[in-house]
Amino acid sequence: MIAPDPLKTEEPLTTRGRTTYDIIAARLATLKPPIFIQRHIAQSEQQKKTQFSTLETHDSTLDGINFRANDPKLLAKAFDGATDKWGEKALASMKEDPDHWALKISFGRTPGTGWREEWREAPYDPPGAVPEQSGKVDDLFRMRFGTAGTRVTFTALHCAVDEIGGKCNVHIDESGFVIALPKGFALTADLYGHIINELKFKTDFRDWLAGKMPNEMAARIVRDVIRRISIDFPNAANGYAGLDKRINSIRRPQTPIDLGLTAARLLAPLGVTADVYDNDYFKVQVTYTRVAGEHTFTLSVGGDW
Repeated sequence: MIAPDPLKTEEPLTTRGRTTYDIIAARLATLKPPIFIQRHIAQSEQQKKTQFSTLETHDSTLDGINFRANDPKLLAKAFDGATDKWGEKALASMKEDPDHWALKISFGRTPGTGWREEWREAPYDPPGAVPEQSGKVDDLFRMRFGTAGTRVTFTALHCAVDEIGGKCNVHIDESGFVIALPKGFALTADLYGHIINELKFKTDFRDWLAGKMPNEMAARIVRDVIRRISIDFPNAANGYAGLDKRINSIRRPQTPIDLGLTAARLLAPLGVTADVYDNDYFKVQVTYTRVAGEHTFTLSVGGDW
């Protein structure tokens, strides 16, 4: 049975957990046809507790929401058939290309069937010639001010449905790395940052460190601190800042040590961003960057006023 009220859970949702649900539900509702996730969340099957929803929310959209689908196959069909605002397929899965090894690797930790949102360039409509803007801020300069107030993001939905057990997860990856091409799709270099920052640091390391804490309050503090910190790498959002210089400086490795040092230079992070304060309306960030030998610390504030 569908939960009469998806937000009525045995353990009340936290304020941040409710925000996570609202953001994900709104994102799914923008697909065509819209996916109204509240129509897929099953009620509890426990005796005397069937009035509760199976919804579980997390404090960040990166962890997202978990629930049991009332009809897993129906929800999977909705994800399969979803299109974007241009009428093109919105979510990529292994069904489109079973031999796509890179996408298969990216689904390695996804239970059941997984879908990732595809990035697609808007249809080309040639405008009149636009003159070069004088004083235009380049990516290297702009990235030093973090993401506070940035309206253009490269996040992507990641959905999973276990069509047998009905367990589902929907979250939003902070780095969208599946890009639609005329004949299929490909994974971009943003996958590396996703693995290191979102999977290894914000998930695996967070859970390991939180598990070492003496009590739940300390564990909650650890999880919140790590939620606020991001390790920054060259990616689409910053125009792959500094990556060209790294590649151009590569020399032919002479020894295994040279090879290791070359890999370290290519894969090293650009810096770290920390959300000192954030709420539903604005955030305050501290950003450290190290690009082309220059070290920069900045404090930035942005949001909706």
